[in-house]
Amino acid sequence: VLTAYPLFFAFMADMVGGGFVLALGGFFTALAAVDTANPYGPMGASRTRMVGFLAEPVFIIVFFTVAFVADSTIPYIVQQRWLSPPSNFLLPSHVLLMASFFMLIIAEAGRIPVDNPSGHFELAMIEESKSLEYSGRGAALMKWGGQMKMFILLCIFLNVLVTPWGLAENLVLSEVLLAVLLVLSKIFLFVLVLVAIESSLAKLRLFRIGEFLGSAFITSVAAMIMRLFSL
Repeated sequence: VLTAYPLFFAFMADMVGGGFVLALGGFFTALAAVDTANPYGPMGASRTRMVGFLAEPVFIIVFFTVAFVADSTIPYIVQQRWLSPPSNFLLPSHVLLMASFFMLIIAEAGRIPVDNPSGHFELAMIEESKSLEYSGRGAALMKWGGQMKMFILLCIFLNVLVTPWGLAENLVLSEVLLAVLLVLSKIFLFVLVLVAIESSLAKLRLFRIGEFLGSAFITSVAAMIMRLFSL
């Protein structure tokens, strides 16, 4: 029993296990949207599941490539492998991997060009239509869940793949506070890049989302193939 607890926490720290937890949360969010019995809630839930279905292969290939490079799917070990040597960031496979993960975050977070979070046209909504019938604490939980999902994906993307520097190595208050400030600074810079992208692109039509995620899948496969041939 004592040896089972470290294995359990190691599994919970795994990126693939975290992906399953996020997918489980999305499933229950879709059920909550269907439970409203409003026509727009189930429509948004079905569209969200369609986007999730198209994004799953990208998730699998990205995590497989990361695991193949670092021989692990635990974020801390992956981060250390990218840092030794730092020239790994200049590899074409790593650049393509970051590009595919970035496109995946846009799709999972419901940002332009996949979805417009500020749009109010019911027939074009995806994420927003799931919470139309909720108010008060229910609406707050729906919004909070979506923002937490994006926050977790950003932490993995920024602190593992893009800029794995500045994290606290010891449980010292000064190091932890400095690491928190650095993580918030990374997220702020990412938001600026996201604002520039959303300001220069338009929302895709529903049936063009598959092409967007298909290009992300091809990019991740190309990253995996380049990594194989670079050995």
